[in-house]
Amino acid sequence: MIDEKTNKFNLIIYLLIFIVLFTMLIGTSYLYFTNKIKNESKTKISINNADVFVEYKKGNQINVSSIKHGWSSSISFSVENYSLDTNGKYKILLDIISPLSDEIDDNFILTLSGASTSNDKPINIKEKVVPVESTMLSDCLIFPETLHTYILTIKLKDNKQDINHLKNRIFIAKVNVEKVDL
Repeated sequence: MIDEKTNKFNLIIYLLIFIVLFTMLIGTSYLYFTNKIKNESKTKISINNADVFVEYKKGNQINVSSIKHGWSSSISFSVENYSLDTNGKYKILLDIISPLSDEIDDNFILTLSGASTSNDKPINIKEKVVPVESTMLSDCLIFPETLHTYILTIKLKDNKQDINHLKNRIFIAKVNVEKVDL
């Protein structure tokens, strides 16, 4: 009689231990994969069947309130195609939230330099005047299992011209990466 009660008790204990371990395994797997897919700085973009992730290193916004000669600011970001067999296409947008001035200033420029881990060509812009309205900088094709890294730099050339008209002006811009249908 005692052996039968002990066996039932042991079976219940083993079953509870199994359920706890199985639940811990499921929870750990869920935590690992959701942390890998949804990081604070990564955004998933579904492009057809391609799994493309965008990561902004220190945010995607430039916000400055006092610009002087030689001022510059950069945004680093990357676009990665985790898909094994599907190309993706994306566009890089520059959203001007608060322009530096109401008209285009030839001394206020941007550059975009890109690198790739495969044979495709990331976007490279040597020097372009910063627009006063939001604009698409370019669109790009990304091959499977490829990483594109970018640095967008916005600067005011130091040419010793009078910039008093820019005093107390605020410039706010945001970089966004969006999908483009193939």
